[in-house]
Amino acid sequence: MNPRRKALSLALIGLSIAVCCLVIVAVAGIESTPYSTTDSAGRSMGFNDRLSPEHYWIMFSSFRVQALLDRDYLYSWFLLAMHACGAWLIVRQGDFGPRRIRRFFALQGLLFPLGWLGLIMLPSTIRSICSGTLEREDIIDVPFIALTAGPFWIATAMAVVCWCRTASTEAAPTIAGEPFVDYPSTSANRHEPAASNPPPAPGGG
Repeated sequence: MNPRRKALSLALIGLSIAVCCLVIVAVAGIESTPYSTTDSAGRSMGFNDRLSPEHYWIMFSSFRVQALLDRDYLYSWFLLAMHACGAWLIVRQGDFGPRRIRRFFALQGLLFPLGWLGLIMLPSTIRSICSGTLEREDIIDVPFIALTAGPFWIATAMAVVCWCRTASTEAAPTIAGEPFVDYPSTSANRHEPAASNPPPAPGGG
């Protein structure tokens, strides 16, 4: 992986981490917010109530770090841990090689399968947030972190897989347009020194 793709990969991982943290804080915050909470306009955050821009501020204000110690957030910790491992592999790519890095990131699609579903649902979720139609139950009644933060990680992982595959192809030596294979030498293909001509027989010719 060349320096440009390495920097871009780390930037995408950083963006995915930021999205994950934002979503985790939002979910933990709304779970700590009572249903009777209202914004300055008197709009409540109860059952099936749509969330206003001020409601999101209330959610983030209600966040407490100790809430993340609950076992319900093990998935979130695991997701962030995979981000850290991925970043470490890319930083130390010289020690691991593109093949191992590619396998690690390809594995993410199996570890976080809901991320694939989230890729389909994410545009609708973003549209609901921007239009003010997202409801409280849309967050707490579904695996919101997996469906919202997961797609960013899946997209990042698949991008790294493609770049590593390209890097492996570019790095392979070629001869006349064909992949070069360095076969081990054998006694059959070693160059033997040429035998010298025997001296002429005495008294000959």
